[in-house]
Amino acid sequence: MSFGSRRNIFLGANTRYGFKSLYETLLTDYDNYNLTVYILKGGPGTGKSTFVKKVIGLLDSLGCNMDIVHCSGDPQSLDGVISTEGGIAVVDGTSPHMIDPKCPGAREEIINLGSFWDTSFLIRYRDDIIQFMKDKSDYYKRAYHYLQAAGIIYDDTVNIMEESFEKNKAYLFASNLADEILGDFEPSLSLGKDKKLFATAITPAGLMGSVNEIFRDDKVYSIDTTMGMSTSSILEVIKVRANLCGFNTESFLCGFDTKLEHIRIPELKTAVVSSNPYHEASGSDMYYEYPLEGFLSEYNVLRAKDDIKYNSIRFDELLNKAVRMMSKSKREHAKLEEIYISSMDFDELNSYLEDVIKEIEGVIQMHLSN
Repeated sequence: MSFGSRRNIFLGANTRYGFKSLYETLLTDYDNYNLTVYILKGGPGTGKSTFVKKVIGLLDSLGCNMDIVHCSGDPQSLDGVISTEGGIAVVDGTSPHMIDPKCPGAREEIINLGSFWDTSFLIRYRDDIIQFMKDKSDYYKRAYHYLQAAGIIYDDTVNIMEESFEKNKAYLFASNLADEILGDFEPSLSLGKDKKLFATAITPAGLMGSVNEIFRDDKVYSIDTTMGMSTSSILEVIKVRANLCGFNTESFLCGFDTKLEHIRIPELKTAVVSSNPYHEASGSDMYYEYPLEGFLSEYNVLRAKDDIKYNSIRFDELLNKAVRMMSKSKREHAKLEEIYISSMDFDELNSYLEDVIKEIEGVIQMHLSN
């Protein structure tokens, strides 16, 4: 059996601005891939993650490449799988990342797992469900308060860095880097499209995701940064240039502040990656490595080094507090799962899902044959 390649990604992130969802981009950014999107509806514990694993097994058996979508609320749980090669996406469409069909039946299908629970059983536990839902939500609200506070600390460091940052040199560097990557290509009448993803996310288990794993097969240009230094303006230059040359791009957003953090040009198997203490890009596949600190005025940074150090300590403390709140919320979610699992008729559900798997296999085979 020949397995396709896998990437582990996120389409949702717990950010300084609250929960940021990119799930709806499946219905917009992937237009040119002609995907059939299966949207899973159902409560906690109704088998969404288990079904996604079955689809992953099917894609593996057919040798298809795929992106495996992990849940930022529980990285061990799966929220979906996307295979542009296989022409399908299966994704959790329940709160907090609601997705509703825009072309029902023609492009999207709903798989309603709620059809297989015992409503009378759930009604008996209504008060418990309401309480666990409230407690889960309250812990997440506190987590987002801590992330919001961390964002204020972060902004102070950004202000310090910006006062020292030589922007003209940075833009020249961006232009030169774009020439290095795309200098052999002319502008195209057909513009490339961009799709957005998260490489990493803040979760109840801490910061999860691997930059090195996602870009392992690419020529990687690594830009080394530190807290308060963003590469987004540099990456934007490269993204726009690539799209103007007709190349599709993948924009990986920061899981904390949602700014552009990494850019990939799949057709060229090339990526420009931000490397910092929270997600380091390292290894023998690094083609080019440049420290962004080279654009800083050393005098200004030295003058503020104590403030920068203080901010870094406070930032990490607040980040850890947010993670602990998410962990408490996850425990409340587990209580909900226990109730919903007890309400499910899994024999009937599995029989239904076997038919859905056969349908999905037919869609994949047809896509592969075209």
